[in-house]
Amino acid sequence: MYYHISDIKNKDRILKEGLISKEKEIFVCNNKEHLIVIASSQIGAENFSIYQINEAGFEVDLIQDNVAEIGAEFQFIVKQSKIESKFITHLEDKNYHSFDLYEESEKIKALHMNLNPEKHVQSCVRLNKKWLSYYNEKYNLNLEQIIPIDFEEYLKNNL
Repeated sequence: MYYHISDIKNKDRILKEGLISKEKEIFVCNNKEHLIVIASSQIGAENFSIYQINEAGFEVDLIQDNVAEIGAEFQFIVKQSKIESKFITHLEDKNYHSFDLYEESEKIKALHMNLNPEKHVQSCVRLNKKWLSYYNEKYNLNLEQIIPIDFEEYLKNNL
């Protein structure tokens, strides 16, 4: 079973015309849960559609995608210019606030690394003032920032 994600704005075109790549590289994943990580870290889409791809649409063997991140073993490239729409099934649309997407992505990464997902997420949010504020409000917490400066402001003024 293979999956593909794309920005939700591409849904109608994909369902009508199929997946098309001028570079002959169509990216697929064989772990549906990992799509959240891809959305967060690779395509940067908070609103995306998930598709199931029938392997009968693959005209070539899959190549392992050479990404240097957690879950790389789930990611592949189909080196062809098109997968016809008849091989594509739309499964669902996902709409996230950016911090909720980061949270879900970090939980999946934590599980992959055998870490406690909640503790890992809390460590991450404490490094970003805006995310920390959002997280504290969402869960009615009072976590404090690990870095006692506005790191984003520091980078803006010092780089």
